[in-house]
Amino acid sequence: GLLGTRTASLGVWPALGLLLAARLALGTAESFTATGVIMWCIRRTGPENTATSISWNGITSYGGMAIGAPLGVALAAIADRGDRVHVSGVAIEALAALTCVCALVVFALASRRAPVPGVPGTRIAFTSVLKRVAPFGAGLALSGTGFGVIAAFLALYYVARGWSGAAPALSLFGVLFVATRLIFASAIGRHGGFSVSLVSLGVEIAGLLCLWLAPHPLVATLGAGLTGAGFALIFPALGVEAVGTVGAENRGAALGAYSVFLDVSLGIAGPLDGAIAGHAGYAATFLFSAACCLAAFVLTAWLLWRRRAARV
Repeated sequence: GLLGTRTASLGVWPALGLLLAARLALGTAESFTATGVIMWCIRRTGPENTATSISWNGITSYGGMAIGAPLGVALAAIADRGDRVHVSGVAIEALAALTCVCALVVFALASRRAPVPGVPGTRIAFTSVLKRVAPFGAGLALSGTGFGVIAAFLALYYVARGWSGAAPALSLFGVLFVATRLIFASAIGRHGGFSVSLVSLGVEIAGLLCLWLAPHPLVATLGAGLTGAGFALIFPALGVEAVGTVGAENRGAALGAYSVFLDVSLGIAGPLDGAIAGHAGYAATFLFSAACCLAAFVLTAWLLWRRRAARV
């Protein structure tokens, strides 16, 4: 965050290098923080609340990312009305500094909490953990393309179509993402992670198809909202199934390995969607993401079938 505050005052290439370094630092910190916080919550509340712990962590982390996207659109609009470099540079520095202050405040508050005890037991190799969670991680990675394309290309899609209202669409995505987790997180415990994932993937596919075929910005906004609602429960739903493949003493490693798949998905989806947009237009990126979610649906249905067949 502190590195990011200096990019606006540098030349193009130094700023690019510093920005890349800042992104690497933020990504590393986010990964350790997310996994650590989730395991902390699970240890404090018990394994029966795994889905709720994952859901609440996602509300804060991905909710913050969803809020950041419309903020970026607003900053760009402000810059268009004034000195683009000066206005956007000052705004970015102010936001980055505020983020750092918030992180320090949260760290101070968390430090006052009593640490949770570790779980005794035999730790298995991370590669073995990775193999166990890979099928669930693959489903997460495929479904994560919907989140990635919304965050990276929705605003550009609106501009290319000559529409206004990208910021409200991004906000609706974030609001329905958070609301779905708040209201329906308990459904994972009642119906199982696979069943909830299948329903969620169906909703996400519908939202992405709305975006692909949207004749009007209102339809695109609806599609963004459906995509947010659909993606909301996939991480915790498949996550519960993933961590269930190992014992309590290895759940932290399982959760970390599982989370990697989403990070890789978001890292690959941006350049890949950019290439698709360059050849077939922005609408095609939503069709591609819908196809990825369909593949995730088939994979999840197969995992559910395998689970039921093993119990017979």
